[in-house]
This record gives sequence, C-alpha cells and structure tokens, in this order.
Amino acid sequence: LDTATPDLYSHWPNYTSELVQLFRTLCRTYISKAAILAPNEGQAECIFRITCAVFGPWILVYKEACLPWSETHLQEANEMLGAFTELLRLMRDHITPDILIGDVTPLLNRFWWYYLEILGHPVVPGHVTLCYHSHFTSLPWELFVPTCDILHSILRCVRGNRSNSNLIIYIMTKVNWQTVVDELQKESFAFDTLV
Repeated sequence: LDTATPDLYSHWPNYTSELVQLFRTLCRTYISKAAILAPNEGQAECIFRITCAVFGPWILVYKEACLPWSETHLQEANEMLGAFTELLRLMRDHITPDILIGDVTPLLNRFWWYYLEILGHPVVPGHVTLCYHSHFTSLPWELFVPTCDILHSILRCVRGNRSNSNLIIYIMTKVNWQTVVDELQKESFAFDTLV
C-alpha cells in the first residue's frame, strides 16, 4: 500500500464532519423511505449497496492507491465509520425481518463480504484496522449465521492477515453455533471440508 499518497481526509479536513452529516442524512432518508414503500429482498440488497457506495471512497482500503486515512485523521475516520455502522444498524431496524428472509443474517452475510473487500489486503496498518474493529464489534453478530463459503473465507482471512484475528475472534464468540450447525446440516454440508 502506498502510504505516501494523500488520503481523502487530507484533502477535505475542514469538511469531513459536514460530509459525514450529509452521507448520514442521505442514507437515513433513503432507508426510511424504502422501508415504507413495500420493501423486498432485492430492495434490501439495493439499500446495502447504495450505502456502501456512498461511504466507500472514505472507508475502503484500495489495493493499489492509498490508505483511507492517515494516523492524523483518526477522529474524522472514527466519525465516518460511526455513521456507516449506525446506518447498518438502522437497516436492521427499519427493514422488517421477513424482508431479510427471517432475520438479519443476509445483512450480516453481505457485510462480511464487504468487510473482506475493505480489509482483505495482506498489509493494513494497525491504526486503520483498529478503527474498523472498534465500530464493527457493535453489529449484532449473535444473529450471524455464516454460510459454508463465509466459513471458508473466515479461515482464509485469519491465515492471510493476522490483524483481522481480533474481530474474527470476537465475532466467533458471539455466533450461535447451534444455529449454524443446523443450517449447514440442512444443506448436507460435510464438516470435514472446513479443515
């Protein structure tokens, strides 16, 4: 990663709080309106993708370009990630469970893949990882029912990037493993394929 390339926060230091407020208001309004207008599974996916697209340039670690923020912009980064995480919780609250196929699992499954996109790179500095993890632990991981593909990705993530281990350990302690096993058995999953 090129840490010498200036991040967005360096270019917009006087406007970050206003941008966070703008992003929060836009996404909050969209989520609230979409929840009223007979939402469905496709719309839930759309809401998630739009929210990620709005915040993406400010929170993604780009493979070839730069880190999302430097150590001097941790306060602004925390504000941006706080708003993003708040909106994920708002999606859970405003989009009724039946729309999300019985629970918030599809939202958390989508988020897991997005998390890998954010921090799936082998070298991400601690100041960036710590900022993410401090916010992402507030999501309802006790409702997370990882699929077989997600379990494989979790193993690859831990093996490839130890800096993600703390969040993954936290998530794994929250997961209701009986539910996971029950779901995997419904799919005739062979547990020895995880090893």
